[in-house]
Amino acid sequence: MAVILTLRDGDGQSVSENCELFSSPKFFRFIPPKINWTAVQEGNDCLVTLSCSAFAWGVWLETEKIDCVFGDNGFFLTPDEPKTVAARNVRLDDLKANLTVTSVQELG
Repeated sequence: MAVILTLRDGDGQSVSENCELFSSPKFFRFIPPKINWTAVQEGNDCLVTLSCSAFAWGVWLETEKIDCVFGDNGFFLTPDEPKTVAARNVRLDDLKANLTVTSVQELG
């Protein structure tokens, strides 16, 4: 079982989120999340929008061949809420060719 806690401001915008698994991740029965992503260029940055078909915990983004800083990394995804993360100072073509998205589920 997992519990997701979301702190929202007066306008209903998420300010902070946390997810608590009530067991060690190695004992949690994850369903393959089938994470999909799209990206668009916005000035010198790219915006990466991620979505999934099942709860995904320990999601992280990385690029091996290009230098890229992400606005968030090491998070969870839920099927009903896509998440957008900024990739700073990177061109869209370079990001598309080098981005890897991984979650705990893929680690086995």
